[in-house]
Amino acid sequence: MKGCSSSCQPSHHLSHITHHTCHSFTHCLNERHTPSQGNPKQSWRIEYYAAVTYHYGPLFIKIMSGTRPLCEGQEEYMIRDQKGVCIRVARAPTAEEIQDFIVDCSKEIERLKRTGRIPKSMTPVWSLDRTSIHTSACSWEGRADKPAGDYETAMPPTYSPDLHKVIEHVHGTVTLAFRKWMLSLKTSGPSKIDGWAKQIKSIFKNSITTAGIQRDINSLLDTYDEVIRLEGGWPARKFR
Repeated sequence: MKGCSSSCQPSHHLSHITHHTCHSFTHCLNERHTPSQGNPKQSWRIEYYAAVTYHYGPLFIKIMSGTRPLCEGQEEYMIRDQKGVCIRVARAPTAEEIQDFIVDCSKEIERLKRTGRIPKSMTPVWSLDRTSIHTSACSWEGRADKPAGDYETAMPPTYSPDLHKVIEHVHGTVTLAFRKWMLSLKTSGPSKIDGWAKQIKSIFKNSITTAGIQRDINSLLDTYDEVIRLEGGWPARKFR
């Protein structure tokens, strides 16, 4: 978690998160592998991005590059050299993948508008986690919405992960719920990574609430006021 834009609008807020979800749990997962599940020493890692909105709560979640092994149907993105030649399969989300993720989010927003679950008049203001991701998302063809602010002059501060409570709290909730679910299993759990990824998506959709998102977003003004009062210093924990 490395940054959020300063344009967090109470009217409509969209964020994203990344996390190597299973990385902390590989020891426990490895203990539960059986011979039929392949190499018992093989570790699994799931990296996901997710988006939340002020009006709807949990908007969209997607399994991204860095996940190993690949989930069924997961698209492989390539790292290219300066001439555009493919070098290798990406081991982390690429700029192209980040842009595709936001396009997918835009499509979901339009779907929710058609069903009346998001006001049709709403235009998303994008608040992206990490300065590099914010930059990557600011220019691509086919996107429906422009991220707020001039990304060349209004980049997030380097310490803003501790200020961006909206997405940090989402991430913490998903991580804790996934850990509790995993430790409650009486068997080895899903035999393929797809089953674990499916559970993460289910937890995101069912444990993140609109009320919780709205509460965090509304409190950001107090957080930023405190940062200003401290002339850019770290705010107390209660503000984060």
